[in-house]
Amino acid sequence: MKVVIEKSVVPLPGLALRAPVEIPDGSSIRDLLRRGGVAEGDLSLLPSVNGVARKLDHVLVDGDRLALYRISAGG
Repeated sequence: MKVVIEKSVVPLPGLALRAPVEIPDGSSIRDLLRRGGVAEGDLSLLPSVNGVARKLDHVLVDGDRLALYRISAGG
């Protein structure tokens, strides 16, 4: 299946932005990030799939569009 990473605040070596990325069926956002070289300790991210905030264990489906933002606190 193919998904598109629209935006990422972390480097994803080996994964192209704004281009279809082939991943196995049943892959979660976490699986995709691991494949992209993101260390488990750097997963303080807020993923959005098709404009809806999702958890890292969210299973992606063909055609999903993913954006990754940093979790931050304001004040």
